Amino acid sequence: MIDAGELTREFFETKIGEVFTLGTQPVVELKLLEVVAWGAQLANGGRDPFRLEFTGPAGLRMPQQIYRMTLASGEAMELFLVQVADAPEGSRVEAIFS
Repeated sequence: MIDAGELTREFFETKIGEVFTLGTQPVVELKLLEVVAWGAQLANGGRDPFRLEFTGPAGLRMPQQIYRMTLASGEAMELFLVQVADAPEGSRVEAIFS
């Protein structure tokens, strides 16, 4: 499992376009669409805030909670995800790091 301290904007920028598989039943796959700087940079050298936006299948219903996610490479992490939209072209899910 990847340590939470390693989950930086730069880490996720290298994962744009990759599929993250949620450890749910049934299995859900989310594709990372974008990584967006969010808010002011921190002056104290801490992790700068950012937002991840994923897309998933249309009709998806996900309660907001912590999900275990795994990449094709086998890297695993736990993220708090919130579904923010559902449309015929797919669902939108986000994670915010502050």
